[in-house]
Amino acid sequence: MTTEGIAMKRLTVFAFLFLSLACRAEPDRSQTSAGPAPRGPVTGDAGAPIDSTCRFDTVADAGQPAVVDAGHGGHHDDAGHPPAHGDEAIDAGLPPARVTVNVNTSARFQTVSGFGATAVPFENDRFYNSHVSTVPPVVSATPAKRQALAKLIFEDLGMSRARLPYRGIEPTNDNGDAEAFDWTKFVFDYRPTQDAIGSLATGPDHTAALVKDSIPFGLTTFFPVNSVEWEPDWMHAAAGSPRVAPGMEAEFAEFIAAAAKRYADLGVEVPYLSIANEPSFATGLGASLTPAQLVDVVKYAGRRFRALGFSTKLVAPDDFSPANALPYVRALLADTEARGYLGAIAYHSYDAYVSTRDMLATSGMGAPPAGPIAARQEIRDLAATWGLPVWMTESSGSVDGLGRFKSALARVNHVHDELVYANVAAFDQMSHWFLDRPDYEEALATVSFDASGALATYAALPIGTAMSQYARYVRPGSVRVAATSTNARVRASAFVAPGNRLVVVIINNWSTGISLSLSAPGTLLGGVGERIVTTEQISRASTNFAVSSGSNDFCVPPESITTIVTPLL
Repeated sequence: MTTEGIAMKRLTVFAFLFLSLACRAEPDRSQTSAGPAPRGPVTGDAGAPIDSTCRFDTVADAGQPAVVDAGHGGHHDDAGHPPAHGDEAIDAGLPPARVTVNVNTSARFQTVSGFGATAVPFENDRFYNSHVSTVPPVVSATPAKRQALAKLIFEDLGMSRARLPYRGIEPTNDNGDAEAFDWTKFVFDYRPTQDAIGSLATGPDHTAALVKDSIPFGLTTFFPVNSVEWEPDWMHAAAGSPRVAPGMEAEFAEFIAAAAKRYADLGVEVPYLSIANEPSFATGLGASLTPAQLVDVVKYAGRRFRALGFSTKLVAPDDFSPANALPYVRALLADTEARGYLGAIAYHSYDAYVSTRDMLATSGMGAPPAGPIAARQEIRDLAATWGLPVWMTESSGSVDGLGRFKSALARVNHVHDELVYANVAAFDQMSHWFLDRPDYEEALATVSFDASGALATYAALPIGTAMSQYARYVRPGSVRVAATSTNARVRASAFVAPGNRLVVVIINNWSTGISLSLSAPGTLLGGVGERIVTTEQISRASTNFAVSSGSNDFCVPPESITTIVTPLL
């Protein structure tokens, strides 16, 4: 046996032993025939069998004490922050002996367009160097490694979306007529080393190439987002200010239309385009616009797109948080013409969903933060009035010393909240890939470069494999249906997915394994199902089982994400 084979065998044995200890089970009754598997395994998956039923005589059977850190559970300090816990459980309560999850496929909600992140091309000079000085300012990747990385993100992890930042395309105003392009003044292959503006994003030529690399592996939805804060000051109200000058709205729209035209000329007509990154965030990496200005830009850009023959829909406001986004959403949806050009309402999640510790102490306890949820639900209801989908297009945060898997667990609790409380159709992380920065939870995969700046290694991070529990199975076109759990800390969301499959994603926030019964009263289930588990020790492992038309019993390991896929008859 090769060294690699021995290592894989050891990993498989460890995975099996871990799950056996975490969820002490009755003898395995699962079938071994192949079940529905829309995507191949992530490299390094343990591939271990998982028992499809389990029972617990006492809490200690799961390898954990009945009460952990009773002096801290659920309390906050005077500043409103949860106490420092290290890696111990935040909740001091007792886990339930059994949890029941019921699915109602007749109660239907949003159609999901997918999961993804922002995709930054390697031509974005100084981008990595500005975060880690030991990385060369200019980096590169061979075509083979670009394709392998695209395969990891879009096929292995199952992501289907990419947000594409660009800037630098119009260093000086092309002319004084916002209705006529002077193409000699645009720089579509812009690289940040060409000027002193700073590291932010590249031109459309580079992001279009990234799209072409990624489509064969599963990218379906992509949308450029313009970032003009650090453009030369000709568009701004004052030197060094991100504020777009009053009267420049038509020129701003021309800037956007020029980018869309370039993408189309390169054979990548964009289905969506985001007007501005975080328009309320004056010190952020975008263009600062008032709600009235954003409405005007949407109308000018929408008219230009139609004149150019593009069906591209606009995404707005793509703002810092739902609370920041609300004034823009109200203004946009109140304007009949602007509303007609929109394809999605978008926001970022830099409110209560930044700190790992905070997310685990709220959403992880089954008690999402009330104020941020209320803002999301107002956006949800406003968008639903006009039949527009809602996208959560950027999130990242701090690990808080709890480790990467705890941070990943916190983030999938955030995914759950956005899907269930805000009815989002899409969820995007900060970056598809980035450098190894253990204190930050930002990217789905990590990359490293050699001394020459060439891409050397890449690998999925825990947040990537955790989010793949949704992305690989809740495919674009899936419809969320009602799901209820009898325990707040065992969180369930359910979807009717393409291929006539029921997909249920279960997050166990307890530090013990839980016996779980899943049923879908009134819905015919049968055939062979698949159960996929991600824990801190196992990136992803699965087993097949015979689906019961009644109750299906499983063990969900401690602090885990479990996806159950069953055929619908």
